[in-house]
Amino acid sequence: MKTLFIYALISTLPLSIGFNLSAADSVSVKKTEPKAVAKKSTDPAKASSSKAVDKTPGPTTHTLKKGLFEIKVELTGIFDAVKTSPIRLAPKQWNSMSVVKAAAHGEEVKKGDLILQLETEKLEKAIKQAELARPLADLTLSLAELDLIEAKKSTPLNLTTRQRTLLHSEEDLAYFEKTDRPQREKSAKENLKQNTQYWSYAKEELDQLQKMYDADDITEETEQIIVTRARNSVEGAQFRVESSKLSTARTLKTLLPREHDKLKNRVQSSAITWDKYSKSLPQALAKKQLEVDKMKRDQKELAEQLGNMKKDLQSFSIKAPHDGIVYYGANVRGKWATATLAEKKLAPGGKLMPHEVFMTVVQSQQLQVQTSIPENKLSLLKKGLKAKITATAAPDAPLQGQLSSMKRVPLTTGGFPGTLEITSKTKGLYPGMSCKIQIEVYKNDKALTVPKKAVRKENGKSFVTLKNGKKQEVQTGRTDSKLIEILSGLKEGDTIKL
Repeated sequence: MKTLFIYALISTLPLSIGFNLSAADSVSVKKTEPKAVAKKSTDPAKASSSKAVDKTPGPTTHTLKKGLFEIKVELTGIFDAVKTSPIRLAPKQWNSMSVVKAAAHGEEVKKGDLILQLETEKLEKAIKQAELARPLADLTLSLAELDLIEAKKSTPLNLTTRQRTLLHSEEDLAYFEKTDRPQREKSAKENLKQNTQYWSYAKEELDQLQKMYDADDITEETEQIIVTRARNSVEGAQFRVESSKLSTARTLKTLLPREHDKLKNRVQSSAITWDKYSKSLPQALAKKQLEVDKMKRDQKELAEQLGNMKKDLQSFSIKAPHDGIVYYGANVRGKWATATLAEKKLAPGGKLMPHEVFMTVVQSQQLQVQTSIPENKLSLLKKGLKAKITATAAPDAPLQGQLSSMKRVPLTTGGFPGTLEITSKTKGLYPGMSCKIQIEVYKNDKALTVPKKAVRKENGKSFVTLKNGKKQEVQTGRTDSKLIEILSGLKEGDTIKL
């Protein structure tokens, strides 16, 4: 009796009750007749017969009645902070970063609180060494600049000297070949000639004296002396002739050729020296200039490195940029995929890499929701649609929000990125918590709907069949998986065939 009473009460409810339909589910409004409640039979044959009765065909007609029709898209999401400050280190010079102390994951911090301290002893030592090296480098550069100034002045003088030496050696060779050698050859020959003539004159004079004195019977003592002198002159002249012959032969065959060769070698040597220094001296000057330029660059780089190391030293004590909560790892749309790895690196002695986000300071007061939209729901959604957000941690206190952005480029993990702005307070919720999202796509409190199977398409137009069998053209509106909204062509109370 109790079961019959409840069933009878349900059957008396008005058919105008509204139905909430999601994008995945829809409800058609149907009026059904109450059935008698049969007692359960223990007879297998009767049980089989009862099952056959349950499979009777559904209604063949549908009477239109105004009621609530709405389309909703249900998604899952993750709470994300609107304001986040990723913490990373970008050292300019010192890449060895060993952790001494780090704020704990989930720790609340105030602006200016120390959240990371790195080991700096080696860096401080390197800074001190660089500062000590600067005076020596400055002095070396100063000396090199003085050497360069001297080389710029001496190089032209050395080039001129080498060129003048070559010119003089060429002039000496030309003078020797044109004037000096012929004159010296002539002088040697003339000297031999004169000595020969003198010897001939002396010999002839001796012969004449002897003839003259031989005519006398008695030779006086004076005459003997004169003859002796003449004979000595002849002998001396003869000796000079023989010496002159030897000297002339040596001058012509040995001394002058040797001197000629010496002058020619001097010209060749001067030419080689000039060719060498005319190239090497300018190159040496250019080399000194390059060396000085390099020293200046090195000095500049040393100063920059020293400055960068000092900046790195300051950056190795990281403070919170604002009030918030410390999360380990990088925030990627509300997820902290690198948190486990970051936790290991942030332990004392852990090593950090340049430019990696190892920590994030988030403000939990203002949250948003990140979600992944399935491709088949993209056409239903647009920016500005209102949504109900139900946090997993607080299912009895749904939040209000709206779809603030969505993109048509898919995520690498699948789905399409969407962000929802939360328009109500989010007390007790934190980034990384999960939630369910219900986005209201469409709502009509007085909609006329029919089952989708009642509408057919012909030549781009929509038709239904009335109860009397007449084909009726209709204009359709929104649709879900089961129902289609009728905008015109039918009215409340009309009955159509299914």
